[in-house]
Amino acid sequence: MIYLLILFTILFFLYLSEIKGEKSWRIPGSYIIWILFVLVAGLRYRVGGDSLYYQDIYPSFPLFKDLRNYGLYENGYGPLWYLFCATTKAIDTRFFIMQIIHALIINTAMVFFFNKYSRHLLACLLLYYVFYFLYFNMEILRESLAISVFLFNMKNLIDKKWIRYTAGCVLSLGFHLSAVVLFFLPFLMMTLQKKYIKVSLTILFITITCLFYILQNKTDSLTFLPGILLIKMHSYGTREMNNLNGIINNSMPFICYLLIYLVHGRLIRKGSDQSGGNRQDLLFKVFLLFAFLGGFNEGIFRFTNYLTPLAITYSVNVIYDVTREKRKQLGIVVSCLGLFILFAHKSLYYYKDTSGLADHTRRYELWYPYESVFTNKEHYGRELIFYNATQNLIDLRNKK
Repeated sequence: MIYLLILFTILFFLYLSEIKGEKSWRIPGSYIIWILFVLVAGLRYRVGGDSLYYQDIYPSFPLFKDLRNYGLYENGYGPLWYLFCATTKAIDTRFFIMQIIHALIINTAMVFFFNKYSRHLLACLLLYYVFYFLYFNMEILRESLAISVFLFNMKNLIDKKWIRYTAGCVLSLGFHLSAVVLFFLPFLMMTLQKKYIKVSLTILFITITCLFYILQNKTDSLTFLPGILLIKMHSYGTREMNNLNGIINNSMPFICYLLIYLVHGRLIRKGSDQSGGNRQDLLFKVFLLFAFLGGFNEGIFRFTNYLTPLAITYSVNVIYDVTREKRKQLGIVVSCLGLFILFAHKSLYYYKDTSGLADHTRRYELWYPYESVFTNKEHYGRELIFYNATQNLIDLRNKK
């Protein structure tokens, strides 16, 4: 099974590099893993949820000669997404060519970022693969391109190079509208400093709660907002996304990373912190804020996608720092508990019963079994799970 092959490959190189101490395997091992990531994501055939939809509508996306006929955020898609698809179509009109180029971009950005912000690249790749690889490569195709731009742009944010950072944010926004949150990160980082923390959290909580719980139910009166924003607010206001079970489930990542942050705080108090600069710490606090509020609204939870790679490097750095302590048992236990909660969250997600959408199925069947462009095999249950779920969501929106 291809997924297990990649997992064992990562574990093998991690064992050579970290357990046996053969650091020379770190870079070649990372290259091999990167190649596997690109091949598996790029050569898939109708694997994933959103990937099915993108493959079906890909022929309708414009060529270069047709781009002038498309307006800004036509049908909800950013102009750079249309430009990206036109570019891949200019190479070859087959969808898997776009998948390969997309996989090259997102996985190159991830490896670059992990290598830059952590001394433990292979461990970061392990967490990325286990928890987020399918999501970034096979689901949020447009948003992952926006995230890729941001990963290269984050240094400008950390170094306070505001003109470059703003230009990078505009590029991200060209791929996905959710990137609008990137323009507010400097403000959020400032307000989450210790001297402003209590007032800031109160104001932010009240403001965001009002936006996503009161205004979203009165979208008819918000005609001054762009139409695409109204659609998004209406979409994330469905009851399916905001019930009690959804709140509990979406809160699990927050609990996981909060435990990691508490361990980091203990390292700081003991003077043994090596996990990164103050501005990275502020960004992690922003991630925690989005993760916390995201437990109450899926629209806010989507914002964590941009800072998830940072959360990975942050967590790996903290865990490795803990292992260097003399009294490390408590820190290791708390960190492992956090990762277990995240694993439980993902397990519940993938093993959710989807028999209401397709008889005798579970959600993981969107990605398993894996099929490649060499087999061109379709799975009827997979198609039913995704498209019936999409139709149910449309029905929920229409009822509101």
